[in-house]
Amino acid sequence: MFFVVAGVFTAVAAVLQPASTHPVALLAVSAGALVAGVVVWRVPWSSWPAAAMRWTVVPAALSLIAAGNLFGGLEPYTYDAAFPLVFAWVGLSQPRWVSLRLAAPAAVAYVLPLLAAGRPAEEVSTVAVVIPLVVALGEGCAWVADRLRATESELRSAGVGIERLLKATTTLGRAETETEAATLTADLVIELLGADRVLVAVAEEEGSSRFVTRGQRNIPVSLGEAVLDIATESSATGLAVRTGQTVFVADLRSSSVVSARLVALHPSASAAFIPLPGEGGFLGAVVALWDSPRARMDRFSQRSVEVLSAEAGRALERTRRAARLARDLGERGRTVALLQRERAFLAFLERVAVAANEARSMEQALQRAIDEVCAYTGWPVGHAYLPEPGGMLVPSGVWHLDDEERFGPFRRATEQTRLPPGVGLPGRVAASGEAAWVTDVTVDADFPRAAVSREVGLRAALGLPVLAEGKGVAVLEFFFPEALELDR
Repeated sequence: MFFVVAGVFTAVAAVLQPASTHPVALLAVSAGALVAGVVVWRVPWSSWPAAAMRWTVVPAALSLIAAGNLFGGLEPYTYDAAFPLVFAWVGLSQPRWVSLRLAAPAAVAYVLPLLAAGRPAEEVSTVAVVIPLVVALGEGCAWVADRLRATESELRSAGVGIERLLKATTTLGRAETETEAATLTADLVIELLGADRVLVAVAEEEGSSRFVTRGQRNIPVSLGEAVLDIATESSATGLAVRTGQTVFVADLRSSSVVSARLVALHPSASAAFIPLPGEGGFLGAVVALWDSPRARMDRFSQRSVEVLSAEAGRALERTRRAARLARDLGERGRTVALLQRERAFLAFLERVAVAANEARSMEQALQRAIDEVCAYTGWPVGHAYLPEPGGMLVPSGVWHLDDEERFGPFRRATEQTRLPPGVGLPGRVAASGEAAWVTDVTVDADFPRAAVSREVGLRAALGLPVLAEGKGVAVLEFFFPEALELDR
């Protein structure tokens, strides 16, 4: 755009100043400026090295300025006008100190027309004033442009950082366990700070001086293995927890506040220790490690990671409370279940006792007892064996069957099975006078009805003696469709 405007201005000047000594040359300069403007506009500068523009466009501009001044009559009011424009453009579009490096070419472009025209030395000497001024203008513009670009970069980084913090808040809010929250924190810190490795150290329990790793990324140690006691070991983690302030260490190996074990475990160059706040103090610290040395952590990054750490502290505390609540509820639930079981068993015993007292015969009492046991346990089959005077056990007509059709074959086989003491489950109970349990009757070598039990789907069995005045008067047997280990 500069070349086009300069070309048009030069052409107009050539037309309006017919007395110029070189109007044709001035028009040629105008045409050259217009052509240069079109070329500069069309060239793909973005695909070329950054220095290409400053060492092609600027020399071309200075050459055209010199030619324009030489053939334009050396007007004192317009002679210097183009130089500030060129250096202002250089300052705004190029890095700092480029204007200073262009001072010599600009001085040549300024002096040559004056020397060629034989102008007095006083006019030539004005180069000592004009060129330093335009160079200062260019460097001033470069400084302003550099600050604007830095501010723009900071604002862009801030926008990205804020977006990441919002994402982090949402992500941490979904964590369900302490380990998940700590691991998410490690991932987010790596993304936010560009750290090479991160660990999240949390107190083993509230008020403890022992800190363990609950979350990490790129750390060659399993979770929970890295233990640090800040009461007995000097560490930057302990310093961050005690002061509540972020601790940045530029050189880990020469620092006196960093644990020697940490340096040996993680061969990094620099580190930052960010405290994890909680309701009752500080839960622990996030340790960010960089393999390449860092002189400092910029203010925005530090503030961002401290905000993230606060969110992480809340997430860790929330998941810890949830774990404690679940544990307390689990213990309470087990206690309640045990009490309910004991109450149900007492109620069961009461029903059996009432049934026995109300029964008019032993068979009726046994039937009520078997029905109550099956109802209490949920077992589908129950039966009573009765002893003969010689001790032989014979099947009785006292039965409980949830499904008559399914378990009918087992009942018919039992009605044909007489057992001497010590043989089969009822025989062992009668001989010992104690209860007996069989995990799976289908594989029990001492269970004569194993085949029919397999056929109808009965496996676990329980035998109970019925005693009266110290003598066995019956054996109750119960069966369940699945193999069960004895629950003591």
